[in-house]
Amino acid sequence: TKPKVRTSVINGGTAERGSEEAVSNNAPESNGKTAAELAIRRDHLVDLFRYFDINGSKSVARNELKTIGLAFNPGWTEDKCAALFEKLDKDSDGKVVEEEFVSFMETYCAEIPEAKFQKALANAKEATITASKAMEQSKVAALSPARKARIIEVYKMFDADGSGGLEEVELAAVGKAFNPSYTTEKCEELFERLDRDHNGKISQLEFCAFMADYCAGMDDEKFEKGMRACQSRALKSAGAEGVTQKRQGILQELFRLFDVDGNGYVEPSELKTVGMAFNPGWTVEKCMMLFNKMDSDKNQKLSEVEFIAFMGNYTKNVS
Repeated sequence: TKPKVRTSVINGGTAERGSEEAVSNNAPESNGKTAAELAIRRDHLVDLFRYFDINGSKSVARNELKTIGLAFNPGWTEDKCAALFEKLDKDSDGKVVEEEFVSFMETYCAEIPEAKFQKALANAKEATITASKAMEQSKVAALSPARKARIIEVYKMFDADGSGGLEEVELAAVGKAFNPSYTTEKCEELFERLDRDHNGKISQLEFCAFMADYCAGMDDEKFEKGMRACQSRALKSAGAEGVTQKRQGILQELFRLFDVDGNGYVEPSELKTVGMAFNPGWTVEKCMMLFNKMDSDKNQKLSEVEFIAFMGNYTKNVS
Protein backbone atom coordinates (compact mmCIF):
# COMPACT_ATOMS: atom_id res chain seq x y z
CA THR A 1 0.00 0.00 0.00
CA LYS A 2 1.28 3.44 -0.90
CA PRO A 3 1.95 5.71 2.05
CA LYS A 4 -0.46 8.61 2.28
CA VAL A 5 1.50 11.86 2.30
CA ARG A 6 -0.26 15.14 3.07
CA THR A 7 2.33 16.89 5.23
CA SER A 8 5.44 18.27 3.58
CA VAL A 9 8.87 17.26 4.83
CA ILE A 10 10.44 20.62 4.07
CA ASN A 11 12.66 22.21 6.68
CA GLY A 12 12.76 19.21 8.93
CA GLY A 13 8.99 18.55 9.04
CA THR A 14 7.76 14.98 8.92
CA ALA A 15 5.36 13.35 6.52
CA GLU A 16 2.59 11.05 7.66
CA ARG A 17 3.78 7.49 7.77
CA GLY A 18 2.32 4.98 5.33
CA SER A 19 2.58 2.05 7.74
CA GLU A 20 2.67 2.18 11.51
CA GLU A 21 3.85 -1.41 11.55
CA ALA A 22 6.83 -0.55 9.37
CA VAL A 23 7.76 2.38 11.54
CA SER A 24 7.69 0.31 14.69
CA ASN A 25 9.86 -2.42 13.18
CA ASN A 26 13.53 -1.69 13.82
CA ALA A 27 14.93 -4.92 12.39
CA PRO A 28 17.27 -4.53 9.37
CA GLU A 29 15.21 -4.82 6.20
CA SER A 30 17.34 -3.81 3.17
CA ASN A 31 20.79 -2.31 2.56
CA GLY A 32 21.33 -2.13 6.32
CA LYS A 33 18.26 0.07 6.81
CA THR A 34 15.35 -0.84 9.08
CA ALA A 35 11.79 -1.04 7.81
CA ALA A 36 11.11 2.22 9.66
CA GLU A 37 14.01 3.99 7.88
CA LEU A 38 12.86 2.67 4.50
CA ALA A 39 9.31 3.88 5.16
CA ILE A 40 10.59 7.34 6.05
CA ARG A 41 12.74 7.49 2.92
CA ARG A 42 9.76 6.43 0.82
CA ASP A 43 7.69 9.23 2.34
CA HIS A 44 10.44 11.69 1.36
CA LEU A 45 10.28 10.41 -2.23
CA VAL A 46 6.49 10.64 -2.36
CA ASP A 47 6.83 14.23 -1.19
CA LEU A 48 9.49 14.87 -3.85
CA PHE A 49 7.09 13.58 -6.51
CA ARG A 50 4.67 16.37 -5.54
CA TYR A 51 7.44 18.87 -6.32
CA PHE A 52 8.14 17.29 -9.72
CA ASP A 53 4.44 17.39 -10.56
CA ILE A 54 4.62 21.09 -11.42
CA ASN A 55 1.10 21.47 -12.84
CA GLY A 56 -0.59 19.39 -10.11
CA SER A 57 -1.89 16.74 -12.54
CA LYS A 58 -0.77 13.82 -10.30
CA SER A 59 1.72 12.77 -12.97
CA VAL A 60 5.00 14.11 -14.38
CA ALA A 61 5.09 14.92 -18.08
CA ARG A 62 8.16 14.95 -20.34
CA ASN A 63 8.41 18.74 -20.36
CA GLU A 64 8.19 18.88 -16.56
CA LEU A 65 11.01 16.37 -16.13
CA LYS A 66 13.12 18.15 -18.74
CA THR A 67 12.59 21.56 -17.14
CA ILE A 68 13.48 20.23 -13.68
CA GLY A 69 16.40 18.15 -14.93
CA LEU A 70 18.02 21.11 -16.66
CA ALA A 71 17.43 23.30 -13.59
CA PHE A 72 18.89 20.62 -11.31
CA ASN A 73 21.96 20.12 -13.44
CA PRO A 74 22.68 22.67 -16.22
CA GLY A 75 25.15 20.17 -17.65
CA TRP A 76 22.37 17.76 -18.53
CA THR A 77 21.25 17.56 -22.14
CA GLU A 78 17.71 17.19 -23.42
CA ASP A 79 18.67 13.69 -24.60
CA LYS A 80 19.71 12.72 -21.08
CA CYS A 81 16.41 14.02 -19.69
CA ALA A 82 14.53 12.06 -22.36
CA ALA A 83 16.45 8.87 -21.49
CA LEU A 84 15.63 9.31 -17.80
CA PHE A 85 11.96 9.80 -18.64
CA GLU A 86 11.91 6.51 -20.57
CA LYS A 87 13.35 4.70 -17.54
CA LEU A 88 10.75 6.22 -15.22
CA ASP A 89 7.79 5.68 -17.54
CA LYS A 90 7.57 1.91 -17.08
CA ASP A 91 4.22 1.45 -18.84
CA SER A 92 5.20 3.79 -21.72
CA ASP A 93 2.00 5.84 -21.50
CA GLY A 94 3.81 9.17 -21.83
CA LYS A 95 3.58 10.18 -18.17
CA VAL A 96 5.20 9.19 -14.90
CA VAL A 97 2.81 8.51 -12.03
CA GLU A 98 3.71 8.50 -8.34
CA GLU A 99 4.34 4.76 -8.01
CA GLU A 100 6.64 4.69 -11.07
CA PHE A 101 8.61 7.66 -9.76
CA VAL A 102 8.95 6.40 -6.20
CA SER A 103 9.76 2.83 -7.21
CA PHE A 104 12.56 3.99 -9.53
CA MET A 105 13.97 6.45 -7.01
CA GLU A 106 13.93 3.90 -4.18
CA THR A 107 16.16 1.62 -6.24
CA TYR A 108 18.32 4.46 -7.55
CA CYS A 109 18.91 5.90 -4.05
CA ALA A 110 19.21 2.59 -2.19
CA GLU A 111 22.98 2.75 -1.75
CA ILE A 112 23.19 6.50 -1.14
CA PRO A 113 24.12 7.44 2.47
CA GLU A 114 21.46 9.36 4.36
CA ALA A 115 23.34 12.67 4.52
CA LYS A 116 23.98 12.63 0.77
CA PHE A 117 20.38 11.58 0.12
CA GLN A 118 19.04 14.50 2.16
CA LYS A 119 21.32 16.96 0.35
CA ALA A 120 20.24 15.63 -3.06
CA LEU A 121 16.61 15.83 -1.94
CA ALA A 122 16.96 19.49 -0.93
CA ASN A 123 18.74 20.35 -4.21
CA ALA A 124 16.07 18.58 -6.26
CA LYS A 125 13.30 20.49 -4.48
CA GLU A 126 15.08 23.77 -5.03
CA ALA A 127 15.41 22.93 -8.73
CA THR A 128 11.69 22.16 -9.04
CA ILE A 129 10.78 25.46 -7.38
CA THR A 130 13.08 27.32 -9.79
CA ALA A 131 11.53 25.49 -12.74
CA SER A 132 7.99 26.13 -11.46
CA LYS A 133 8.61 29.87 -11.14
CA ALA A 134 10.01 30.05 -14.66
CA MET A 135 6.90 28.34 -16.04
CA GLU A 136 4.60 30.57 -13.98
CA GLN A 137 6.36 33.73 -15.17
CA SER A 138 5.96 32.58 -18.77
CA LYS A 139 2.21 32.04 -18.30
CA VAL A 140 1.70 35.42 -16.62
CA ALA A 141 3.72 37.18 -19.33
CA ALA A 142 1.26 35.82 -21.91
CA LEU A 143 -1.72 37.47 -20.17
CA SER A 144 -3.08 40.69 -21.62
CA PRO A 145 -2.34 43.72 -19.41
CA ALA A 146 -6.06 44.15 -18.73
CA ARG A 147 -6.62 40.57 -17.59
CA LYS A 148 -3.48 40.54 -15.49
CA ALA A 149 -4.58 43.74 -13.73
CA ARG A 150 -8.05 42.29 -12.99
CA ILE A 151 -6.61 39.03 -11.63
CA ILE A 152 -4.20 40.93 -9.36
CA GLU A 153 -7.10 43.10 -8.22
CA VAL A 154 -9.06 40.00 -7.20
CA TYR A 155 -6.01 38.47 -5.55
CA LYS A 156 -5.53 41.53 -3.36
CA MET A 157 -9.19 41.56 -2.39
CA PHE A 158 -8.97 37.99 -1.10
CA ASP A 159 -5.62 38.58 0.59
CA ALA A 160 -7.63 40.13 3.39
CA ASP A 161 -4.78 40.40 5.89
CA GLY A 162 -2.39 41.89 3.34
CA SER A 163 0.18 39.18 4.03
CA GLY A 164 1.15 38.81 0.37
CA GLY A 165 0.02 35.19 0.31
CA LEU A 166 -3.40 33.52 0.19
CA GLU A 167 -4.04 30.99 2.93
CA GLU A 168 -6.16 27.89 2.31
CA VAL A 169 -9.38 29.47 3.60
CA GLU A 170 -8.84 32.58 1.42
CA LEU A 171 -8.24 30.49 -1.70
CA ALA A 172 -11.32 28.39 -0.91
CA ALA A 173 -13.40 31.60 -1.06
CA VAL A 174 -12.03 32.29 -4.56
CA GLY A 175 -12.76 28.72 -5.70
CA LYS A 176 -16.33 28.83 -4.43
CA ALA A 177 -16.89 32.22 -6.04
CA PHE A 178 -16.06 30.72 -9.44
CA ASN A 179 -17.81 27.43 -8.71
CA PRO A 180 -20.27 27.29 -5.75
CA SER A 181 -20.33 23.47 -5.95
CA TYR A 182 -16.67 23.24 -4.86
CA THR A 183 -16.38 20.99 -1.82
CA THR A 184 -13.88 21.41 1.03
CA GLU A 185 -11.89 18.50 -0.41
CA LYS A 186 -11.83 20.12 -3.85
CA CYS A 187 -10.62 23.38 -2.34
CA GLU A 188 -7.84 21.51 -0.51
CA GLU A 189 -6.78 19.89 -3.79
CA LEU A 190 -6.83 23.29 -5.48
CA PHE A 191 -4.62 24.78 -2.77
CA GLU A 192 -2.10 21.94 -3.07
CA ARG A 193 -2.08 22.32 -6.85
CA LEU A 194 -1.38 26.07 -6.71
CA ASP A 195 1.17 26.03 -3.89
CA ARG A 196 4.07 25.09 -6.16
CA ASP A 197 6.81 26.22 -3.78
CA HIS A 198 5.11 24.30 -0.92
CA ASN A 199 5.39 27.13 1.59
CA GLY A 200 1.79 26.95 2.78
CA LYS A 201 0.46 30.02 0.96
CA ILE A 202 -0.35 31.09 -2.59
CA SER A 203 1.77 33.93 -3.95
CA GLN A 204 0.50 36.46 -6.45
CA LEU A 205 2.62 34.79 -9.15
CA GLU A 206 1.21 31.32 -8.40
CA PHE A 207 -2.35 32.70 -8.42
CA CYS A 208 -1.92 34.63 -11.68
CA ALA A 209 -0.31 31.65 -13.43
CA PHE A 210 -3.18 29.37 -12.41
CA MET A 211 -5.80 31.93 -13.46
CA ALA A 212 -4.03 32.36 -16.80
CA ASP A 213 -4.63 28.65 -17.46
CA TYR A 214 -8.10 28.57 -15.92
CA CYS A 215 -9.40 31.55 -17.90
CA ALA A 216 -7.55 30.83 -21.14
CA GLY A 217 -10.66 29.68 -23.02
CA MET A 218 -13.00 32.33 -21.63
CA ASP A 219 -14.24 35.26 -23.69
CA ASP A 220 -14.02 38.70 -22.08
CA GLU A 221 -17.65 38.64 -20.92
CA LYS A 222 -17.34 35.32 -19.10
CA PHE A 223 -13.97 36.34 -17.65
CA GLU A 224 -15.38 39.60 -16.27
CA LYS A 225 -18.40 37.77 -14.85
CA GLY A 226 -16.03 35.47 -12.96
CA MET A 227 -13.97 38.38 -11.65
CA ARG A 228 -17.09 40.15 -10.40
CA ALA A 229 -18.31 36.99 -8.69
CA CYS A 230 -14.99 36.79 -6.85
CA GLN A 231 -15.17 40.43 -5.77
CA SER A 232 -18.76 40.02 -4.55
CA ARG A 233 -17.69 36.99 -2.53
CA ALA A 234 -14.85 38.95 -0.96
CA LEU A 235 -17.18 41.81 -0.02
CA LYS A 236 -19.75 39.38 1.39
CA SER A 237 -17.04 37.86 3.60
CA ALA A 238 -16.20 41.37 4.81
CA GLY A 239 -19.83 42.10 5.72
CA ALA A 240 -20.74 44.30 2.74
CA GLU A 241 -22.92 41.97 0.70
CA GLY A 242 -25.33 44.67 -0.50
CA VAL A 243 -22.85 46.87 -2.38
CA THR A 244 -24.05 47.22 -5.98
CA GLN A 245 -21.69 46.76 -8.92
CA LYS A 246 -22.07 50.45 -9.80
CA ARG A 247 -21.26 51.62 -6.28
CA GLN A 248 -18.42 49.11 -6.00
CA GLY A 249 -16.85 50.67 -9.11
CA ILE A 250 -17.17 54.17 -7.67
CA LEU A 251 -15.64 53.09 -4.35
CA GLN A 252 -12.79 51.32 -6.15
CA GLU A 253 -11.94 54.58 -7.90
CA LEU A 254 -12.11 56.38 -4.55
CA PHE A 255 -9.83 53.75 -3.01
CA ARG A 256 -7.25 54.40 -5.73
CA LEU A 257 -7.33 58.10 -4.92
CA PHE A 258 -6.52 57.37 -1.29
CA ASP A 259 -3.86 54.79 -2.24
CA VAL A 260 -1.38 57.55 -3.10
CA ASP A 261 1.69 55.31 -3.55
CA GLY A 262 -0.26 52.70 -5.54
CA ASN A 263 0.82 49.73 -3.43
CA GLY A 264 -2.71 48.34 -3.12
CA TYR A 265 -3.29 49.51 0.46
CA VAL A 266 -4.18 52.75 2.23
CA GLU A 267 -1.86 53.61 5.11
CA PRO A 268 -2.78 56.00 7.97
CA SER A 269 -0.70 58.82 6.46
CA GLU A 270 -2.53 58.49 3.12
CA LEU A 271 -5.95 58.55 4.76
CA LYS A 272 -4.97 61.65 6.71
CA THR A 273 -3.51 63.46 3.66
CA VAL A 274 -6.41 62.76 1.30
CA GLY A 275 -9.09 63.00 3.99
CA MET A 276 -7.96 66.42 5.16
CA ALA A 277 -7.65 67.58 1.54
CA PHE A 278 -11.27 66.55 0.93
CA ASN A 279 -12.44 68.17 4.15
CA PRO A 280 -10.10 70.78 5.69
CA GLY A 281 -12.23 70.69 8.85
CA TRP A 282 -11.08 67.16 9.64
CA THR A 283 -8.47 66.79 12.35
CA VAL A 284 -5.67 64.25 12.55
CA GLU A 285 -7.51 62.64 15.46
CA LYS A 286 -10.70 62.28 13.43
CA CYS A 287 -8.79 60.74 10.52
CA MET A 288 -7.14 58.20 12.83
CA MET A 289 -10.46 57.37 14.47
CA LEU A 290 -11.92 56.66 11.04
CA PHE A 291 -8.88 54.62 10.03
CA ASN A 292 -9.15 52.42 13.11
CA LYS A 293 -12.82 51.74 12.38
CA MET A 294 -12.02 50.73 8.80
CA ASP A 295 -8.96 48.61 9.69
CA SER A 296 -10.90 45.47 10.65
CA ASP A 297 -7.85 43.19 10.91
CA LYS A 298 -5.79 45.83 12.78
CA ASN A 299 -2.71 45.48 10.58
CA GLN A 300 -2.29 49.25 10.12
CA LYS A 301 -3.23 49.26 6.44
CA LEU A 302 -6.56 49.20 4.62
CA SER A 303 -7.13 46.64 1.89
CA GLU A 304 -9.51 47.41 -0.95
CA VAL A 305 -12.08 45.06 0.59
CA GLU A 306 -11.91 46.78 3.98
CA PHE A 307 -12.26 50.18 2.35
CA ILE A 308 -15.20 49.22 0.09
CA ALA A 309 -16.93 47.22 2.83
CA PHE A 310 -16.82 50.14 5.27
CA MET A 311 -17.70 52.82 2.73
CA GLY A 312 -20.40 50.65 1.17
CA ASN A 313 -22.14 50.21 4.51
CA TYR A 314 -21.53 53.87 5.44
CA THR A 315 -23.14 55.14 2.22
CA LYS A 316 -25.83 52.47 1.73
CA ASN A 317 -28.64 54.95 2.39
CA VAL A 318 -27.10 57.63 0.16
CA SER A 319 -28.67 57.75 -3.29
